[in-house]
Amino acid sequence: MIGFICTKAHRHLLFVLFFLSACSKTAIVELPEEEFKGTNVFIGDSHVAGWEVREYYAGKSLGVYGVGGERIRHIQTRLEKFVIGSADNCFIIAGTNDFVESTRDLQLSLEEMLDRMLAAYSRLLDSASVRFEKVYMISLFPIGQAVNPDYSCQRCIEAYQAINIVNDSLQTRIARDYQNVFFINVTPILADSKGYFINENTSDGIHLSSRGYDILSSKVNPYVR
Repeated sequence: MIGFICTKAHRHLLFVLFFLSACSKTAIVELPEEEFKGTNVFIGDSHVAGWEVREYYAGKSLGVYGVGGERIRHIQTRLEKFVIGSADNCFIIAGTNDFVESTRDLQLSLEEMLDRMLAAYSRLLDSASVRFEKVYMISLFPIGQAVNPDYSCQRCIEAYQAINIVNDSLQTRIARDYQNVFFINVTPILADSKGYFINENTSDGIHLSSRGYDILSSKVNPYVR
């Protein structure tokens, strides 16, 4: 079984998790009562909340529902408020807070973390795939080295590398299980060769910078109708 190696540097990991948790503690809100009628829905966590979608895609029919601190299950709950056929396209960013939550458990193996996240993603995509003509699942983003500059923490290194494993597994599952769900992998463009955020692409090691949003928006643009 693949497991995380425990080292003396766990205090650095705990600092990372505390930092991420503090950044994600934003109140959960509900969708507005009015029913959305349009072409493109963007839903997700703080990555969507900070994305100036209406500026990048001016003139398009857009509904933007981003809430900081949400786990995949929260996004699923909000998504299920949409009436089937209320929009053509749905773009989803989710998983950063789930990843942090899983990594917080020092006894959790890589396989267990992966299984937990993929199960949550599957439930989310099952709900989305019956509500929208096309669903675009955007990849799990990297984490910046600036958040934890100590590369000697083996658990930290393995945790960050696990982001690529999550993305690869999610892409495989989507291709296998869904006809109308598509995976947009922007992470290789945002990350360096070690899997960390490129500094210019992040504002704080967690969230995207303006340059990061430019890259994301360019990657997503061909699918916005």
